[in-house]
Amino acid sequence: MVDENGDFGIFATLLICTVIGLVVGTAISVGKEITEHGGDFSQCDYGKIGAGALLVAASGFAFGLGGVAGGMMIGSYGAIGGLTVTQSIGVLAGTAAITNFAAGVGAEALESIKGETVFNWGRSLLRGVGQAASGLTSFVMGGLFSVSGAWKVGPGVKNTFGSMIARAGARFVSSWIPNKIFEGVFNV
Repeated sequence: MVDENGDFGIFATLLICTVIGLVVGTAISVGKEITEHGGDFSQCDYGKIGAGALLVAASGFAFGLGGVAGGMMIGSYGAIGGLTVTQSIGVLAGTAAITNFAAGVGAEALESIKGETVFNWGRSLLRGVGQAASGLTSFVMGGLFSVSGAWKVGPGVKNTFGSMIARAGARFVSSWIPNKIFEGVFNV
C-alpha cells in the first residue's frame, strides 16, 4: 500500500502529537497531585489528573493540526476536498479551537467528579474559551514549526523519535508564556 497523498502521515502526525500531549499532561498532573499530597497516591484527585491529561492532549492535537496547516502553506499537503488552501487552514484552525473549547469544558467537569467543587456552567464556558485560545496558540506554533522547516511534514518525510520529542519540548516551552497569560485572563 502506497500513501501517495500523505493521508496516513497526517493521521499519524495528529495521533503522535495527541499521544505525546496525553503522556506529558498525565505526567505533569500526577506529579502535581503527588507533590500536593506528600506522595500519598490514595489522596490523589484522579479527576484533576484526567483534566490535565485532557487539556494537554487537546493542545497537542492542535499543534498537529497546525503542522498540517503549515504543510499546506508550503505545498507539502494539498487542500482539503474542494477547498482552497486558505479555506482548509481555516477548517483546521476551527477544529483546533472547537476541540480545545470542548476539552476546557470537559476538564472542568472532570475536576468536579470528586465532589470538592460543584460543576459550574459559567466557569466551564470560560475555561473552554481560555483553552480554545491556548489551543490556537499551539496551532500557530505547529504551523510555524513546519513552515520554518523545524518540523518536516509531507509524504515520504521521515522524522526520528528524538526529533518528535524535541519538538514536543519546544512546543511546551514556546507556548508556556502565552498559556500563562490565558490562564490569568480567563482565571482557569
